Amino acid sequence: MIYTAAGLATVGWRPVAYSIASFATARPFEQIRYCVSYPNLPVVITCQYFLE
Repeated sequence: MIYTAAGLATVGWRPVAYSIASFATARPFEQIRYCVSYPNLPVVITCQYFLE
């Protein structure tokens, strides 16, 4: 999901990556750091936290 969003941002799109909170932050942390943050790409990452 993050790699796809980074690729779309590279060609000029403004992608929005949406997922459950743990899958949008904890697991792809390195993908976000290396593919989105370092090249300073305009990717919006949003998530939702489900409280039981």
